[in-house]
Amino acid sequence: MVASLQKIKTLIGHSARQTPCLTNQSQLWNVEERQLPLSSLEGLEKDVPINLLIFRRGLASFKIGHSQFVVCCTLMFALGCNAPTPVGTPVPVLNGSTMGTTYLVKYLPSGVDKSPLEVGRLIQDELEQVNQQMSTYLPDSEVSRFNQYKNTDWFEVSSDTASVVSLALEISDWSQGAFDVTVGPLVDLWGFGPETPPQKQLSQEIIDATLARVGYENLHVRLDPPALRKDNAELHVDLSAIAKGHGVDRVATVLEKLGAKSFFVEIGGEVIARGRRADGQPWQVGIEQPVENKREIQQVIGLEDRALATSGDYRNFYVIEGKRFSHTIDPHSGWPVESPVASASVLAESCALADGLATCMMAMGSEGLMLANNKGWAVMRILRVEDKLTVEYSQEFDRQLSTSSAH
Repeated sequence: MVASLQKIKTLIGHSARQTPCLTNQSQLWNVEERQLPLSSLEGLEKDVPINLLIFRRGLASFKIGHSQFVVCCTLMFALGCNAPTPVGTPVPVLNGSTMGTTYLVKYLPSGVDKSPLEVGRLIQDELEQVNQQMSTYLPDSEVSRFNQYKNTDWFEVSSDTASVVSLALEISDWSQGAFDVTVGPLVDLWGFGPETPPQKQLSQEIIDATLARVGYENLHVRLDPPALRKDNAELHVDLSAIAKGHGVDRVATVLEKLGAKSFFVEIGGEVIARGRRADGQPWQVGIEQPVENKREIQQVIGLEDRALATSGDYRNFYVIEGKRFSHTIDPHSGWPVESPVASASVLAESCALADGLATCMMAMGSEGLMLANNKGWAVMRILRVEDKLTVEYSQEFDRQLSTSSAH
């Protein structure tokens, strides 16, 4: 449940002295400790749509395989309070890169009999397995091999891949195709995949030709024995809108098996939290305002035993001939979505579900909130209307906030 939420009424800057301590694909910023007033929260994690605001000391880094991890003792500051929480038990922090982004893992060591180094190795192994199953950038991953398979027979995959595809198809059905894991060819066409963006607007003929290769209704999944099948041999699966959330869930499972009761896992802005921090407070995450070229917090949420994912149009877009194109593609028209929805955040039991629903809520217009209310989803959307930001909540999001504030 959501343990607490408070709105930040002033724009929040971050002027702390920052020193990068990772030279790999990701950077962990070391922020000097200081007493902070409410209006100048510092330490915002770099390039993460949903950000854990943290302060560190006692930093030590080491390498595991091809990835560099950072383990440090962390002091958490309770957002919205004038004084920081007291120093508690040192909390191991593991930080590295995966899926083209970064990850952050924090856990209370009580009940865990392995060292942070050993925990880090297990987490890295799990994330590498997720990549080998679901990456579209690794040519030998399960998904890549299925995409290369020019046949309409069943193609054997792992139970993990089958379960994620099954969830994705459920979301596709719920949204009547607004969310579609076969949209990859259109994403590539518009330059939001490995291809560079087009230099001019695409013709409808090119879009229509690509649309012929898209359609979740042509994708089938079997859970036992796990396998995928496609009616159109040219169909491609792209799980990027749900795989990071699934990776978060997999890391959470690793920590639970090791005996961890309280932890925080984040991959590329998708988050899950179990239990509470060492100081007894919920894990704190901030949802950004969807504004370009700066980092400002819209809301701060205390997260406990829940997952939170956010999708937005304000980091990944380009402009052609004066028109703005965002990375969320409408699988029905083949064009980037044109909608007042600037960001969507979802609370759910699993991070994979939250991740997929956040993309779904971005792709849908006003009907998105109606669907969320009908399904009982906890959704917060920030709309951009006449250059102003407005916030809307689903009934379930409101209910959870009301419940938490009552405590």
